[in-house]
Amino acid sequence: MKQTLLFLVSSVLVCNIAFGQTEISGKVVDERGKPIIGANVYIKNSYDGTSSNTDGTYSFKTTEKGDQILVVNYISYETYEQVITIGIENIGINIKLEESVTRIDAVTISAGMFEAGDEKKAVVLNSMDIMTTAGSGADIISAMSTLPGANTAGGRTGLYVRGGEGREAQTFIDGMRVAHPFYSDVPDISARGRFNPILFQGTYFSTGGYSAEYGQGLSSALILNSLDLPESSYTQIGIMSIGASLGHNHRWENTSLGGFVNYTNLNPATKVLKQNIDWTNAATGYDASLMFRHKTSKTGLLKAYFQFDQGEVGFNRIDIFNYPETVNFNVNGNDIYGNISYKESITEKLIFSGGYAYSRNDDDITLGNYIIQAVDDAHIGKAKLKYLFGDLSSIKFGGEIQFMNFEDSIIQEEKYYASFFESDLYVTKRLVLRIGLRGEQSAMLNNFNLAPRASLAYKTGEKGQFSMAYGKFYQTPDREFLYNTELNNYEEASHYILNYQLLGDERSLRIETYYKTYDKLLLSYPEISTEGFGKAMGLDLFWRDKKTIKNADYWISYSYLDTKRKYLYYPEEVSPDYAIKHSLSIVYKQFIPKYPQASELHIHMVRECLTLIRIMKIS
Repeated sequence: MKQTLLFLVSSVLVCNIAFGQTEISGKVVDERGKPIIGANVYIKNSYDGTSSNTDGTYSFKTTEKGDQILVVNYISYETYEQVITIGIENIGINIKLEESVTRIDAVTISAGMFEAGDEKKAVVLNSMDIMTTAGSGADIISAMSTLPGANTAGGRTGLYVRGGEGREAQTFIDGMRVAHPFYSDVPDISARGRFNPILFQGTYFSTGGYSAEYGQGLSSALILNSLDLPESSYTQIGIMSIGASLGHNHRWENTSLGGFVNYTNLNPATKVLKQNIDWTNAATGYDASLMFRHKTSKTGLLKAYFQFDQGEVGFNRIDIFNYPETVNFNVNGNDIYGNISYKESITEKLIFSGGYAYSRNDDDITLGNYIIQAVDDAHIGKAKLKYLFGDLSSIKFGGEIQFMNFEDSIIQEEKYYASFFESDLYVTKRLVLRIGLRGEQSAMLNNFNLAPRASLAYKTGEKGQFSMAYGKFYQTPDREFLYNTELNNYEEASHYILNYQLLGDERSLRIETYYKTYDKLLLSYPEISTEGFGKAMGLDLFWRDKKTIKNADYWISYSYLDTKRKYLYYPEEVSPDYAIKHSLSIVYKQFIPKYPQASELHIHMVRECLTLIRIMKIS
C-alpha cells in the first residue's frame, strides 16, 4: 500500500513538473535574414536558456511564469530584449538582431593584428576554432601557426614570427606578461603551451606593430583575455588516447567557481607510433586549475585564476663527448601560475583595470651524472585607466612592474618598470589614428628607453579598409649573457606595415606587407656584445570562407619571408635556420548538422570533421 501511494505521489509530482514547463522556441536571424549560429537566448535573471543551432533555430523549456524578459545576444550585434508573458501555452518568437552601429560604421586598426575574440566584428579565430584545428592538439600556439607570418620550428619551442625567433614573441594574459607560457623545454623537442584555449574569450595575435601597452617582444604579442562569468553551470569530461580530463564550473547569480584536472601520458602512443627518439619517459604529467569570477557591481568584475602542473620527460641522446655512446637526458618540472584582475567603470567614461600575476617554475634537469636545478619566479603588477570621449575616441595610460628572481647556476634579480600612453583618435568614422609611447627601465641593464608606436586606418567602403603601422620595440637580451658582463643595451626592432582587408558576409581577405630592421642584437662570437643586426621583409595573404560550401568553413594562408641576421654565433649576416621562405596552410572543417531527435538534449560536443593540409617548406 505504501509503495502504491509513493508511486502515485511521485507520478503526480512528475506530471506537475512536466506540465508546469513552457516551451519557448523560434529562430534568430540577422538583418539579411541569414541564421545566426550560437546566439545566447535566455530568460533574464534565470538559468533557463539555450544557444541557437546551425540553422538559427532555438528551443528551451522554463518554469518561470508571468511577465519575463527574453534576452538574445551575440558578438557584434545589439542585445535584444522583449517582455513576454509566460503561461501554460508554448511561445514561438522569431528574432532579428541588428549589428552594432559603431562596429559597422567605424574603421578599426588592423595592421599586424589578428582579432579572435568578442570585441571586434573581424573575428579570425575564436576558442572553438583553436580547439578544433586539426593537427594543433588544441594548442593555442600550434593553431596560431596556421595564420600567415607565423610558424613553429621543428624541435624548437615557441612561435616564430616574420623572421624573429621564439623568445621574441611574448604571451600576455589579462594584460600581464606570462613568464613561462610553455611546458619545460628539452633539446630538439618542441614543448606545447600550458594554457587551454577554452579558458579565454578573446585571443589577439599581433604579427607586428602592436600596442604601446605591451613590451619586451621584438616580433609579436599573443594577448589572451580570460573568460568572464559563464552563461550557466557546466561539466566537462574528456577521454583521449593520451589521457583524460574532468572539470566543472558552477554559476550563481553574480559568482562562478570552477575546477579542472587533466592527466596526460604519451608513453602508450609512442609504443604504437614508432619514432626516431629513444624515449625513457615520453611526457607524463598532470595539471589542475581553479577559476573564480565575481561581479562586484553592474560594471565591476573580479577574476582569479590558479594553475599547477607537473610533468616529466626523458630520452637517450648521443653523448657528444663520447660518440657513439648515449647519455640520458631527463627533465622533471613543475610550474605554479596565478592571476587576479579587476575591472570597473568609475564613471560612464572612465574605466579602471588592473591585476597581479605570480609564477614559479622549478625544473630538475639530469644529464647523465650531472644534475641541474633551475628555479625562477616572477611577480607582475599592472594598472590602467581608459577614458572615452567623443563617439568612438579613447585615451589610455598606465604602468607595470615586474620583479623576477633566477636561482640556477647564476643567481640574478631583475626589476623592470614600464609606463605607457596610447590614444585612438577618430578623425571621422572612416579615418582613425592611433598614437602611443612606451617607456621601459631595466635594472639588469641599468638603461631606459622610449618606444614610439603609431597606426593609421582608413575605411574605403562598407567592407574594405587600409591600415598602416610603425613601431619601435625593445627587448632585454637573454639573462645568461648579462652575468659578469658590461652589456647595457636593449635589442631593438623597427616595424613598418601596410595592410588591406576586405570583410564580407562570412568571408574575409587580408593582404599585408612589412619591413623590419634589427639593431643591437646579441652576439656571442667571437665575444659577447650587442653589435648584431638584421632585417626581414615579406608578404602575408589570408583568405577565410564560411559561405561558399554548405556547412563548411576553411581558410588559406600564405607567407613569403626574406630575412637575414648576424647574431649569436653567426659569423656573418645569413638567413636563420628556423626561417621559412615560403609557407602555406590550408584548414578545412565540415560541420555535421545536429540530428532532430537530439534537439532536446544539452550535448556539449564538437560536431566537426576536420582536415588540415600544412606545407611548411617550399624550395
